[in-house]
Amino acid sequence: MKKFYPEYIAQKKKRGESTEMVEKFIKEMNDIAVVVKDFLNKYKDHDSRLDNRDLFKNDLTETISALKMRIETEEDGVYSLFLVG
Repeated sequence: MKKFYPEYIAQKKKRGESTEMVEKFIKEMNDIAVVVKDFLNKYKDHDSRLDNRDLFKNDLTETISALKMRIETEEDGVYSLFLVG
């Protein structure tokens, strides 16, 4: 994965195409990664989940939504463009 985006951007630049959309996409994906990491750090032990059950459920729902969005966006977005172009 670490090679995919740099190689994709390099290909676009080589063809004289704009990389703005891809770079925006990468930033959005990194923002989602931060949400997931924060969640995992916040609830890394059993007591933190037990002591904050309602908050944990809400945070879990938000984190799952963020992950779904990332998966769908990557599958339908940049990967499709990479395969086509």
